[in-house]
Amino acid sequence: MPLAYIDTSNPEHKSKVYDSDFMWALANTRSPEDVNAGDYAALMYIGGSAAMFGVADHPGLKALAVRIYEQQRGIVSAVCHGSAGLVDLTLSDGTALVSGKRVTGYPDAFEDKSAAYYKTFPFSIEQRLLERKGLFSHGARNTSHVEIDGRLITGMNWQSTRDVATAIIQSLEAEAGAARVDPVTSR
Repeated sequence: MPLAYIDTSNPEHKSKVYDSDFMWALANTRSPEDVNAGDYAALMYIGGSAAMFGVADHPGLKALAVRIYEQQRGIVSAVCHGSAGLVDLTLSDGTALVSGKRVTGYPDAFEDKSAAYYKTFPFSIEQRLLERKGLFSHGARNTSHVEIDGRLITGMNWQSTRDVATAIIQSLEAEAGAARVDPVTSR
């Protein structure tokens, strides 16, 4: 989270800021280039307006997401402004990962286009996903809205985070259940 959002009068924020182990972990987070896609079954782009900067065009992050999706047959997911990470994901056949798939993210209808923060955004998530042939939709403001299209799972806003996480877990459990076939009963 950007430092501008930290409020040390909030007990949860304060506990993290003064937790040396937590701060060490943040300072020593591995870069996407140092992560082995084979170790993961899912990748989630988390929201917040900071996701609009440096996420969509990060070569290592894009390569990791595509490897998890294609080589691992894993899940790629996003919540809110985290859907910015999906806009430039291109599969090995040259198509956009979102092409022809149901997808959501924070919609233009809920952005304050006159606000200073919005004027700094490099692109509109909704418009970029539509340009990539994503089938963009959204729900009512301040409600959870999740789109599940195979191994692409997206949520419209922060209220959707729990439902996206639940959908990821259910998908992984279903895949694991399908992979476990009892040779005695399957004859």
